[in-house]
Amino acid sequence: MNSSDTAPPPPAPIHEFDYVYRDGAALRPAPNRTRKPVWTALRKRLYGEWMHVSEDWNDTPQTLLLDDHLWEGDPLMDAVVGLFDTHGAPTVRKQFETALDHGIDAVDNPFPEVRELFAQLDRIPDWYDAEASERGRLRLAAVTAAGKFGAKAFGYFATAMEQHTSASVGSTGRIARQPARRLVETSQFFEEVTYHAALERRSPMFGTIVRVRLMHALVRRGLRKRWGAENFAEHGMPIPNTNMAGGSAWFATMPVLIDAAMGRPFKMRDLDDIAIHWGYILYLFGVHERIIPLTGMDSIRLADHHAACAGEPSPWRTEIVEGLIDPTVEFSGKGGPVVVGLFAGSMTSLFGPADAATFFDGTKYSGVNRAAWASAYEAWARASAMAARAGDHVPAVRERRASSAAVGDPFLMKTGTLLRKFGADHGIETVPFTHHDQSTSGSSFAPIKSGHARSSHE
Repeated sequence: MNSSDTAPPPPAPIHEFDYVYRDGAALRPAPNRTRKPVWTALRKRLYGEWMHVSEDWNDTPQTLLLDDHLWEGDPLMDAVVGLFDTHGAPTVRKQFETALDHGIDAVDNPFPEVRELFAQLDRIPDWYDAEASERGRLRLAAVTAAGKFGAKAFGYFATAMEQHTSASVGSTGRIARQPARRLVETSQFFEEVTYHAALERRSPMFGTIVRVRLMHALVRRGLRKRWGAENFAEHGMPIPNTNMAGGSAWFATMPVLIDAAMGRPFKMRDLDDIAIHWGYILYLFGVHERIIPLTGMDSIRLADHHAACAGEPSPWRTEIVEGLIDPTVEFSGKGGPVVVGLFAGSMTSLFGPADAATFFDGTKYSGVNRAAWASAYEAWARASAMAARAGDHVPAVRERRASSAAVGDPFLMKTGTLLRKFGADHGIETVPFTHHDQSTSGSSFAPIKSGHARSSHE
């Protein structure tokens, strides 16, 4: 029997906006959103030099499209995940892994959903420029250690404080049950995407990107079932396509913009190159091409809108904060208190005292002197930015930086080596990203807690 004969039907719509957008169709309105945009201090500090940062909602064609895509996930990978329910995780995982490692032609009688997914993965978009992508990769690697630390702190902040991410991470519960594993997994992903070979079709790093995409789709299916139609109607799709796009705009632009805020200017063409580099990563991640930012300015505008729409954190905020910081402190050993201080300081510096206080409120780290550490972080970041700025104009320095990043980001690679040893000490020998293969029913996920924060667009 051919796989196509047993393909599952698409899930029944649970809302009038539960469908895949087609070019030219009317745009769906955003799920309910906050009365005013949020994270204003961060937005003004990082984006204000390049665009008007509004304290009111000012819709544009780009933001309206982003709002529309809060209603949908990743249609190609979501279809593959549907097979996990009808044909079992082992069967579908085997086809997926074979196609990922050896190509779709190596799969015996593949499901049409798997074939369609790999047709997308094997296609290189017309807009992709490998030379621009490599320049963008090297520019990100040249960010100062302080800038990278600030971007890491931002990642922690966004995980706990952005409504969609906070609710998804909190509901799965892994941040509380397996904090060390989650730290190792997340760090491995962000290390591997800096590798020169990361975007080569048969590279292990390419496989990591696509496996994380599958993991997100598995969680999305489970959350969709667990949270139900009422939550969908109010908040849109769990782990929506727009949030996946926003991840690039945040993590791709954030390090360079932090350096700039501390005194190291950049040229917009640097962000243009970074946009192409991360744009391809987004493409592999399942983001619709129509919302992938392909210029530096589009990346900044997307990042600003995504931050403005962050809403309020879920009631899992405190356990997420501690689940993020606790293993980082353990990994840092005697330097743990300094790392906590710099996290608090960088968040206070970048987000402002009020938002940083909300992040730490009610956690074991709430007593950290955030103001003092903000001064310490800024002193470190400004000194680093000034030193890097001086080297930006010296050809020998630029060549040395490029040489040191020939394989990948040297800072993240060194950290990754230490984290893998940390993981091994906790029994984490491999990171296959298969831990949600049995999660499609959503039965292992927590329901929405009472008082759950309203949508990032309320």
